[in-house]
Amino acid sequence: ETVKTQATEKFEEAKTVVQAKLDDERVAAVIEQAKPYIALVKENAEPAKDVLLDLATTAQAEVNEIGYLGYAKESAEVIRDQSLDAFEVCKTKGAVQGVKEISTQVMSNVVNKLEDAKKKKRSGSDEGSSSSEESN
Repeated sequence: ETVKTQATEKFEEAKTVVQAKLDDERVAAVIEQAKPYIALVKENAEPAKDVLLDLATTAQAEVNEIGYLGYAKESAEVIRDQSLDAFEVCKTKGAVQGVKEISTQVMSNVVNKLEDAKKKKRSGSDEGSSSSEESN
């Protein structure tokens, strides 16, 4: 009976060790698969922050100029117009194709904004380095 209990305990310990090893390997595999996405996130974090900051600054400037109600009204009109455009695209091209086209446009706009922010940051750092060289 004691031998059977010890054997069962050893088996359970071995099973736990093997399961932990498998879990470690799975985690490592997931991390390996995620590395390109992690790099992409790191590459785009600062530009995304710049884009969002630019949006917030623009919104604040418009609120300061026309007030919260005016800004809300203008925003609602833009959303309405874009929604009508999107509805028209889906109506003429079908729901699936329309959504594909709209999402492609949205992704293209996001990518363009990020690329613009990256270029702006690069040109800003180029100007910073050239101006410091001129002062020497």
